[in-house]
Parts: sequence; structure tokens; C-alpha cells
Amino acid sequence: FTGTGIKHFTGRALSSFAFPLPPLAEQHRIVAKVEQMFELCDQLDQQIQSVQIDSGLLLKRALHASLLPDSVEAQ
Repeated sequence: FTGTGIKHFTGRALSSFAFPLPPLAEQHRIVAKVEQMFELCDQLDQQIQSVQIDSGLLLKRALHASLLPDSVEAQ
């Protein structure tokens, strides 16, 4: 045994079970929804990266201003 799965439940035993699938139209709807969610995840990843960049710049400016306050007033 590899430690995965259910002991004494072989692939042959598993192949004897029937797993009902949703109708084809429902499968297409599910795939479309999953793709929509992946697009949303991509958008959120981009927003997170943008916020991380902005917060890094803000921290850099804050540190610069606290260490060299006279140079900030000149800008």
C-alpha cells in the first residue's frame, strides 16, 4: 500500500461503480462558471500585486521622509 486511498479498495473494485454525470448542458455551465472564477482569481492576483507595489513605494517614501525630512519639503 502507498498510504493513499482506502485499504483493500482496488482500482478494479472502483471500476465496478457507476458515477452519474450531470447532463452535458449542465457540464458546460459548470465549466463556464469555473472559467469565470479563474478569471476573477487572475484579476484579484493583479490587484494584490499592484497593492503590494504601491505599499512598498509608500513605505519607501515614509522611511525616506522620516530619515531625510528636509528633502521631502523640497519636493
